[in-house]
Amino acid sequence: MNSANKKIIRWTVRLVLLACAVVLAVGGPLPIMLARIFPSLSPLASAGAFIAQQRWYPGLLWAVPPVAMLALGVWKGRLFCRWICPLGTLYALPSGLIARKTFLKVRPSALLFWMIVGAWLVGVPLLLWLDPLATFNRLTPLVRGVWSPAGLVLGLIVPLMLILGAIQPMIWCTHLCPLGYCFELARSLRRPGPKAAFDQTRRSIIAGLLAGVAAAMASRRWLMGEAIASSANLPILPPGAKNPGHFASVCTRCYACVNACPMHIIQVPPPAGRSLLQWFQPELKFTDSAETPGEGYCDETCINCSQVCPTGAIMPLTLRQKRQRLIGTAKVIRPACLAWADNEYCMVCQEHCSYGAILTDESKDYIPRPVVNDKLCRGCGFCQSTCPAIRNGKAIVVCGINEQTFSDDGYADLFEYD
Repeated sequence: MNSANKKIIRWTVRLVLLACAVVLAVGGPLPIMLARIFPSLSPLASAGAFIAQQRWYPGLLWAVPPVAMLALGVWKGRLFCRWICPLGTLYALPSGLIARKTFLKVRPSALLFWMIVGAWLVGVPLLLWLDPLATFNRLTPLVRGVWSPAGLVLGLIVPLMLILGAIQPMIWCTHLCPLGYCFELARSLRRPGPKAAFDQTRRSIIAGLLAGVAAAMASRRWLMGEAIASSANLPILPPGAKNPGHFASVCTRCYACVNACPMHIIQVPPPAGRSLLQWFQPELKFTDSAETPGEGYCDETCINCSQVCPTGAIMPLTLRQKRQRLIGTAKVIRPACLAWADNEYCMVCQEHCSYGAILTDESKDYIPRPVVNDKLCRGCGFCQSTCPAIRNGKAIVVCGINEQTFSDDGYADLFEYD
């Protein structure tokens, strides 16, 4: 087979896989869990999440793709980059379109890779948001129109690399991508390079490990800051997340959960009020109603976000587990409440609570006033989304908690399951 035919075949395969990646990520009539296929191919993200959690999060089935890609790297090096990676295909399209200059001569990819590994050693997988498959998946909320301004920030990597790639061809893939370096390293296990290359690799290993360990230790001590320690500022995380610190470090910001949420309540908030490790992570935002995108509550019958997360930042849940999952606690803001502040009858929050967590406290005029039973509340946000109070903001709001747990109140046993 001549080189021209081989090039045609390779580009056909790459474009078909790129189209498949887009279709699977965007979703539609396909099963929702298929959205995690391409993000789950990365051995870099998978290994980082595995080491940080000290267990394999998705089960044996989802362990096969990253292990297979790593084995492919041992056999053929960057074959994944040249044939499979959808982001690599995207970056190859404008390659050298404007010029063919080399303005970045050093290759930081080795340093970035070993920094990630160094951070793994202390259980904080920093820089996993640089994984190219997570970066590609980050574009899908934009396609579906469920993006938020803060969610576009990390997505700017793609247009920036497209522009730079038009000047220096494939600059991301050849000089910056830590996953591409991972495949190069896997190839060297089968076919070691010359001694000079080994010496350079050794320097990168030492420098990267030291920098990664130092950055991870600093993040544990300082970067998490008081934003996580303060209960008043705890984020409301998707059901299946463990705790704010774990979620902030394991989440690759692929935004598969943002794209999968049918209520559009998983959004990327601005970084203000969040620690550095929490910047640009997806969180739950409850607003007025579920009639318009970006407003609603966490539906008790929905487990989409837990099915698409490729790293275990959001663990898989069954419907029974979802109904028992405590993700937050509602709090009545009495000065804003029509019943408490104005002595008016309004128990809308109680009427809409599916868990019976809104109790009543009668006034001296026998007007019922809402009180939250923390043991029954799941933090789903239905009460907040339906609260009619507007004068001083919502009269009932959901606050984040330190650790998501399961309730043992027997509520889920009220439902029948197939």
